[in-house]
Amino acid sequence: MPTIALVAVRSDRAPALRELVGVPATKAPLAAGLIEEPRTIRVAAARGREAAELACLLLRPAAAAGPLPVALLLTGSGAQDRDEDAVGAGGIKLGLLRAIASALGTAGVASLRCDDRGIGASTGEFGAATLPTFIADAQAAVASLRRERGLDPRRVILVGHSEGGVVAAAVAAADPRVAGVALLAAPGRPVDEVLLAQVAHTLAKGGLTDAEAAAALARHQATFAAIRAGQPLPDTAEADEWAGGEAWLRSHMRHDGLAAVRALACPLWIAQGAIDQQVTPVDAAALAAAARAGAAPVVERSFPSLDHAFVVSATGDVAEYATP
Repeated sequence: MPTIALVAVRSDRAPALRELVGVPATKAPLAAGLIEEPRTIRVAAARGREAAELACLLLRPAAAAGPLPVALLLTGSGAQDRDEDAVGAGGIKLGLLRAIASALGTAGVASLRCDDRGIGASTGEFGAATLPTFIADAQAAVASLRRERGLDPRRVILVGHSEGGVVAAAVAAADPRVAGVALLAAPGRPVDEVLLAQVAHTLAKGGLTDAEAAAALARHQATFAAIRAGQPLPDTAEADEWAGGEAWLRSHMRHDGLAAVRALACPLWIAQGAIDQQVTPVDAAALAAAARAGAAPVVERSFPSLDHAFVVSATGDVAEYATP
């Protein structure tokens, strides 16, 4: 369970399973002609936020001439490294941001991707981070890219996947110098609506009766209502799932993501896996409607047979993530 740094071993089964466990996930090589250079992004401390140093990789074409456009790639929710993979044994390792960086580099676009604060080689405490923390981290990265030799400070774009899309829109809404935004499977509803829809989807597959599923969903609704109101969590077992993440959840509940999208003036690209079961096409439609209510030129694309991680899937269900 990499998000809480826990590894459990059944010692009686370990010899028979030794060849199956602990095998590091292999990642596709980068496209030819690209180079990666380490970078460190320093984020200053502020009220409610500790200082951090983000360990990053700047990818660019080796033979590039002239200032390059550059994309800042932003991870989704959960503790993830620069490739948007879980760190340590277990977890999902699809290398989505690495694949995007490689493709952008082939097209002549540089990119920066970073380990989340407190994850991988980055300092700071991930568990204490809220949405404003991640926004500040992204803003520090944008400022660093604008100072980077060989990059065009007028052509910095933001590419955010899932929660990273919320961060990208918020940063660009506050910074008119951002040249473009791409939202990949980004939520277009409040975080509790998205999570409750995910819970309802899971409960519907769990073999419960309608009454049992309704009762379980009501318990989750009560938990989110308490978090939104800043009250203690209800004394139910289901509340344990969210315990410790109240500050992060509340920061999302207080953020109006659609207002940020409406405030954009730069070109906006919205991409959605058509069978995504975590952030659904309903969210992409809400984002597109908000963008068209503002001034941003917007392109919306839906990709058949792709799930939340933009991987080909039979159902789009989370259960398929481990065997893409």
